[in-house]
Parts: sequence; C-alpha cells; structure tokens
Amino acid sequence: MIQLKDVSKTFQGGSGDVLALRNVDLNVEEGEIRGIIGYSGAGKSTLIRCINLLEKPTEGQILFKGEDLTLLPEKELRERRKRIGMIFQHFNLMPSRTVYKNIEYPLKGSDLSNKQKREKIMSLLELVGLMDKENAYPSQLSGGQKQRVAIARALANDPDMLLCDEATSALDPKTTKSILRLLRELKEKLGLTIILITHEMEVIKEICDKVSVMEDGRIVEENDVVGIFSNPKARITRDFLETTSNLPRLEGLLTDDEGFLNNRKGVLAKVQYFGETAKDAILSQASRKYNIDISVLYGSFDIIAKTPVGELIVLFSGADDSVNNGMEYFRTKGLKIEIINQKERN
Repeated sequence: MIQLKDVSKTFQGGSGDVLALRNVDLNVEEGEIRGIIGYSGAGKSTLIRCINLLEKPTEGQILFKGEDLTLLPEKELRERRKRIGMIFQHFNLMPSRTVYKNIEYPLKGSDLSNKQKREKIMSLLELVGLMDKENAYPSQLSGGQKQRVAIARALANDPDMLLCDEATSALDPKTTKSILRLLRELKEKLGLTIILITHEMEVIKEICDKVSVMEDGRIVEENDVVGIFSNPKARITRDFLETTSNLPRLEGLLTDDEGFLNNRKGVLAKVQYFGETAKDAILSQASRKYNIDISVLYGSFDIIAKTPVGELIVLFSGADDSVNNGMEYFRTKGLKIEIINQKERN
C-alpha cells in the first residue's frame, strides 16, 4: 500500500540544519494497522507528514500503490491525497461550522449533488455514532465526539488509507479506548490501511498489527505487536515496555538487601510466556518433576493481537541441580527466563 525508500528530511533554520529523518525505509501492507512509536523529537510526526507530502522529503521515494508521489505535479498530488485521509491530535475542526459543515468541507468541488452529499455525510455520522450531532458546533462536543467528527471528515473522500497523528493523545483513557475500537471497526468495515503515530505503548497494544520504533530520525526496530512485547531488541523498545509495567519498581524492591526477600534463598527470575504456553501448568509440573519450590511473587497477563502474553516474577528454591533443571525445563517449554538475582543457595 505505502512504501518509503531511503527517505530523509532536513529542516533548515537560523541555528543550523536539523536532520529529522535519516534514510528511513518503511513498508505497510494493505489492510494493516501499523503503529509508529517514539519519544518527542524522534521524527515520527515528520514521517507521517511525508507520507502524504504535507512535508516533502529532502531525499527518497514515497510510493503509494506503486506510484512515487514525490514526482507528481501539484494538481495530481492533490488528487492522490484524497485517497489518504488524516486525523490530528487536536482535531483541527472549524469552530464556526456545524458538525455537518465540517464533514462536508472536503467534498467541495466534488461531482456529488447536494442530495448525494447529504446521504454521504449522514452515513458517515452513523458510522462514527454521531447521528444526533448534525447541527452541533465543535464547542458543544466532548473531546471524543470531536475526534469522531474528525474521523468522519477524513473518510469523506473514501480514502484507502488513514493517517493518525497522535489521534488519542488529547483524550482520557476511556475515550481513547472507544476511539481505538472505532478505528479497528472502520478498518474491518471499509478495508482501510491505518498508520498510527503514538508515544503510548498502551495504544500500540490495543490496536496495532505491526510496530515500527523510531529514535533520532531512524526506525530502530520493527516487528509484529506480539514480537515487540515478547522479545524487544532495541533499548528504547524495552524502555517503552517498562512504562506499561510495574516490574522495574518491583525488581528493585525484590533485590534490595533490606527487602522482604533478604532471608529467602534461591534464584529470583523473570519468566515470560506467550501463546500456547499460557495453557500449560508448567510451574506445578516443574515443581513436582524436580522437587523444587516455585514462589510466584508477581504476575501479569494480557491478550495482545489475540495472543496470550504474560510475565511472572518467581523465586526458585531447592537443590542447585534441581533448580537449574527446573529452569531449563521452562525453557524447553518455550518460556523465556531472565535471572534477576541469585540469593545464597543451599
């Protein structure tokens, strides 16, 4: 659907040039929801604005359905942009126009009759759940309702792709979930391809199929969402994952010499499991098989992209060989084990 090849973007300023994107390659398949995550200044907003050429890249190609948008004259580019809808963090609605008029705006100059326009706008309002807000003004709407209007407006020209630039950052958690659920439903109903910029790992977990992690103008890691959560490679990806977990604070408490484990002997470890391994009673199997004690000190469980993913903090206690064999048994069952600390063992 969209492919970026060796894309770079340099902004020129009075204090010197700023290289916002550095040789970025990106390939998003049709029907995919791709999350692009990074901290402020990573280049993610510049990247998404290069996709529809709101920012023209300094170097590289932007291929939309195989056609290089960077080579098109302005008139043809405007036509192609109609196939790429966009929604923003702060909605960008026109405050002096009603909901109906905001959604109608992209249809100016179209070949639709007034009757056809009305039918389309009302169907879009139904699609986003705002049939009763046709004559309301933006100031009369909640944040979630404003974003629904912005989504309807972005869909007015029947795009193939929807770009979301921090579309939920201004919303509370409950409203964020409802907007993400709406985007997933629209993807299924309309066959949309969605690229979503965010700095929140919870958003990635909730909706995305694949993830690209950005740092310093580059994509430093890509994977499907389960792979990102279960086996992160880049340091920044692990940093993002820590924002969704209590593990770092817990690990500090558990390894503190004054902590509540100071009189306990054994191996303190983090255990990660996903997929089919979540169904097996591996802890009890290992405990019986190797005559060891396995104390669960912390556990979390989630469903990501319909796949069970979880992590445990456990203390293995028993004879050295038995504990080692028990941990190896975990590994043979497909679990990942990371030793946090090793107290004096028997």
